[in-house]
Formats: sequence, C-alpha cells, structure tokens
Amino acid sequence: RNRLPEALAQMQLARRYDPLSRIIATELGWTYNSLGRQAEADSVLGEVLKLDPNFSQALFVVAQVRLEQKRYAEALDLIRRSLAGGGSTSQGYGVLITALARSGDLRGARAMLDSLTRLARTTYVPPFTFVMAYANLGDFDRAFAMLEKGIAERDILLPENFFEPLFDPLKPDPRYPGIVQRLGGVMPPRTPPSRSTPPARGG
Repeated sequence: RNRLPEALAQMQLARRYDPLSRIIATELGWTYNSLGRQAEADSVLGEVLKLDPNFSQALFVVAQVRLEQKRYAEALDLIRRSLAGGGSTSQGYGVLITALARSGDLRGARAMLDSLTRLARTTYVPPFTFVMAYANLGDFDRAFAMLEKGIAERDILLPENFFEPLFDPLKPDPRYPGIVQRLGGVMPPRTPPSRSTPPARGG
C-alpha cells in the first residue's frame, strides 16, 4: 500500500534525530519529490550536496527533481555523475533514458535502451528499469508487459517506487488502475507544479 505521507512524517522525524545523515536526508528529498514538493526536495538535497558534492544517491534524486522541473540538461549531467559514482545503477539507467527521451534525444534514449536490453541477456536488470524506460519513450504496451513481468517476478523495486512522478506517463492508460490495485497501492495526493518553476533549459 502506498503510504508516502506517512513515510514523509517518519523521514522528517529520523532527520531530526540524525540531521547529518546523508542517506536519511536523501530519502527525505526523494519522498518530497514523489509527493510533488520539488522546492522542499531541492532544499533538503542541496544541504546533502553541500556536505558531499559527489554523494551519488543525492545526485540520483536531484536528477529526478530536475526532470520534474523540465531542466533536462541539468538532469542529464546529474544522472551521469551519479552513475559514474556507482549510484543506483539499474535505476540510474532508467532515469538516464528518461532524461534523454524528455530532452528530445530519442535516438540517444533508444540507443541506451538497446544497450540495456543487450546487458539483460547476461546480467539481471530489474523489469522496473524497463518499465520506466518504455513509459517515457511512449511505448506503453512494452511498459505494461514489463510491469506484468515485474509483478510475476516480485521485483522489489516496483511497489517501492512505482508511485514516483517518472511513471506519470502511464496514468491515462486504462490498464494503470489495475496495476495500482495489484500492487496494493493507493495514490497519494500530489502537490501541483508551482508556476514559479524555472523554465526548461537544454531541452
């Protein structure tokens, strides 16, 4: 069951107990972003990167925030830095493909997806990663096929991360509510994007 508002309260409490923990603050930033609260995510994650500018997990989450802000050039730079530092590798490639696709570089996105597909022949790549990639390339049939595969394989990343904004392209599809129900999810309220969101750059 999706319990992001409850998770937010718990992460805020954890941060009060350990204000210097990079991973707690990063998870708090991820939760804010998942709830559509990008300004608060930016604030928390900015503090993490002041402590450690190369913390790969924080770079990974800030890249997702930049995608929601349509600041695609920054998102691409951040996710590449995160991957170079070894952060969230399988998810990171999904975010990279998403950033390429949303920036308009469909050829680059599809080339990266082809590389990931080849890698999956010899190394396990979670279905979650392919769901994200196909969803943001507009290939919804393959995205939902991978969702079915992920549910069958009990891909642990799906119930934990399926409610991220990166999966919003799937929402209008009539198959989406059934997937949410099968994952035991209830969609949380999400803050609408602010009109003060910075304009797209490098898109």
